[in-house]
Formats: sequence, structure tokens, C-alpha cells
Amino acid sequence: ETIEGLLRKLERIKARAGSRGGAIVGQIIQYKDYDDSFDNNCKVTSDFSKLRGVLEGFRATGGATNYCCQCEDMQYGVKCALANMKQSQYKDYYHLMVIIGDYPCHGDNPDERCYEATNPKERRKIDDLWNDYFSQMKSFEHLQVWFMPVSPGEIRLTYNRFKNNLDSVNTTDVIDANGDASTFCEMVTGVYSSMIGMTAKGNKYK
Repeated sequence: ETIEGLLRKLERIKARAGSRGGAIVGQIIQYKDYDDSFDNNCKVTSDFSKLRGVLEGFRATGGATNYCCQCEDMQYGVKCALANMKQSQYKDYYHLMVIIGDYPCHGDNPDERCYEATNPKERRKIDDLWNDYFSQMKSFEHLQVWFMPVSPGEIRLTYNRFKNNLDSVNTTDVIDANGDASTFCEMVTGVYSSMIGMTAKGNKYK
């Protein structure tokens, strides 16, 4: 399944729904760890071939750097995504935020040294930053957050934090390190159908 193929499926669902809702757009944001350097200049676009180009440029390396823990700086990814989503032309859209990863954000594993720590890039307590981001998420009328845990699936610790602070937070089963494009596409089309008032027959992500 290609990202362009996913767009075609979403467009068919939108057409059956009488073209309700805003245009179908997307963004892809990567996150790693505090000391990792990478290009994250991805804007919201309706050109899914551009999104494919961004995705193909990702390298699943880095993370868990210099902090002696198996955790990541997910807060940076959420911050970048929200900055784009809050733009006036997109604020009232139906939003689906999909978070894919293996290990949790710093501050979510009580067995790691970064638990209850400070985010060194933002110079704020991790908990305070999350409270700020959750407040921003609650300002959207239509927003669902989905986690797709990659093996070993410890990112579920951060999923638990989201679940305790937001209403529409869900998770798929843990997938292997190679990913599962069919699970991703099925989840996205099912959730999109539900958000615009359609029913995707036979889809378990309603």
C-alpha cells in the first residue's frame, strides 16, 4: 500500500460522505532524542507524493542518546505537529494524529533516570510541557490520537499518559520492527470514516 493509494481511499470515502469536512491534507514529523540532528521541515500539504518523499528520507537511527535510558524526545514531534495544525486554515479540520514508535517519551518510564526530569531543549519540566500540549489538543473540536507501537512496544507507557489526559486516544496492537502498512491504512481509513460520519464496513477501527 502506497501513501498515494491511501489518499485515493480517503478521497473515495469523502466523496461518499458528500465531500463534507475540509480538504485531505497531511504532514509527517519525525522525532528522535535531544542530541540528534535531523531535518524536520515538513509543512501541511495535500500533495501526498511530497509526504512520501519526506518519509523515504527518514533514517531509523539515533535516539536514546547520552541519557542512559531507552526513551525519546516525543515532545518535540508533538510540538511541531501542533504548530502546523493550529494554523487558522487547518484549525477546524478533522485531525488524526498518529504516533509511531518503539520506546516511550522521557519521563514516562519510572524505571529510567529521566523520570520526572526536565526537557533540556525547552528548559521546562516534562510534565508541565505535556500539560501545555494537552491543553492545545483539547482546543481542537475534532481530534483523535492513535498510537502504533513498534516492537518492543514500550511506547505504550506514553500512550497511558495520553489516555489519562485526553478523551479520544487509542492504540493498535504492537507491530514488528518492519512496520505494517496494511494496519496503518486500515486504521486511518476506518477512523476517517468514523470522524466524518461514515461507516467503513468490516473495519475494526470504527
